[in-house]
Amino acid sequence: MSTTQTPPASTAESPAKHQPVRSLRRVIWRWHFFAGLCVGPILLVVAVTGALFLFSAEIQDLIRADLINVPPTDSPLPCEKLVDSAVAAHPDWTPVRLTIPDAEGRSTAVTLQAPDGEHKLNVYVDPGDGRVLGAVDPDADPVTGFFTAVLKIHRQLFAGTTGRIIVELATGWGLILLLTGMFLWWPRKAATARGVWWPRWTAGRYTLLRDLHSIPAAVFVPILFLMTGTGLFYTLCWGTGAVLVSQTLSELGTEVTMKSAAFNGKDGTADEAPAGESGAAKFIPVGDVVRLAQERFPGRQLGIDFPTNEKPAYSVFAINDFARGTYGPMRSDRLTVAAASGDVIGHESLADNSRFWWHGWVYPLHAGTILGPTTKVLWLLACCVLASLPVTGTWMWWHRRPSGGSGFPGRQDGALPAWLTVLLTLLCISLPVAGVSVLLILAGEWALGRLSRVQWLQT
Repeated sequence: MSTTQTPPASTAESPAKHQPVRSLRRVIWRWHFFAGLCVGPILLVVAVTGALFLFSAEIQDLIRADLINVPPTDSPLPCEKLVDSAVAAHPDWTPVRLTIPDAEGRSTAVTLQAPDGEHKLNVYVDPGDGRVLGAVDPDADPVTGFFTAVLKIHRQLFAGTTGRIIVELATGWGLILLLTGMFLWWPRKAATARGVWWPRWTAGRYTLLRDLHSIPAAVFVPILFLMTGTGLFYTLCWGTGAVLVSQTLSELGTEVTMKSAAFNGKDGTADEAPAGESGAAKFIPVGDVVRLAQERFPGRQLGIDFPTNEKPAYSVFAINDFARGTYGPMRSDRLTVAAASGDVIGHESLADNSRFWWHGWVYPLHAGTILGPTTKVLWLLACCVLASLPVTGTWMWWHRRPSGGSGFPGRQDGALPAWLTVLLTLLCISLPVAGVSVLLILAGEWALGRLSRVQWLQT
């Protein structure tokens, strides 16, 4: 026999749902708590791998100091002699690339290709006396392989497309965590300093943990916003959208002129290689190409791909030191030089690329090379702060968790303020992957509420 029961007051008072929430702070804290608990481990991995990769170039310089560091010289040998020295040390190997450093005191690298055409070797030569300092197989180099793996974890967690989506989800929620965290940290009293700007070292464990969780994040929040926001450009969904929007805006503005036919897959040099009696093309010395590039792009590292009979043109890549310090935007240009005449037949600049022009500013802001070592150190500290947040946050929850309970914050009934609803909507639109997860969370909460009501009606 069924019995009639009076529903709980919270269920009967449906008009209360239309009243403003009693504690907006607790609503935001609840979202901050669950978001941190879910994406905190991913943010920890991304922060640690990002910190490791920040100084990858300097670490590799240190490990390879015997191959890279050489006495400065005012009269370097011609590039042709450096190439000949590398070939003499590895007979039957063919030079395919020459890398000229952007500063004195560094060796020149000559990339050789094996007779089978499958293996390559980077040979380091002292530009002062032509000594071969050593060689490294780029495909078997453990140092390069380690940092390649670190970058792969940073971008996709070794999980391919799925991993990229997970990283993008964590990145979007990372921005939301920073916003909600700033709201929770914001001082309610103007005169308050302890617990806001420096930790209360003599307070209880939970209070100290809360200070160590919030204060470093508040201090580094501008850098954390820069790192996280610029990281979106390299995610799957948001990054693809950024490229499409960039290209569309460029096409709606001035007509984009591609300066390099070679960049479009056409080398434009089919008639530039006169054949000798043996059918072999006669090319200008690589030193002439180096001088041309150094005149156009002083102070940049040069990478020069050698011509072949099939493609009789030098490809020159001129870039500032994006790994150690750009001191401004990344500058990257590509020249195509006719190997027979030495004429520049193509020029493509990153700044003029309709799809990726933003990369010149976004990458230095993301990796901290914008002002050289100074900003890289600050970005490293910010990575350490970001890595600590999931640890201190989880520790706080575990410390305050009641015996036998979860310690999860309860749901606050009531309507959210209009400004917060608008802000959440804008965040969901601008961060689509995180936005989809918000919709799924709201749908799940609604479904659980319906199921709980059905269970009550059937009792």
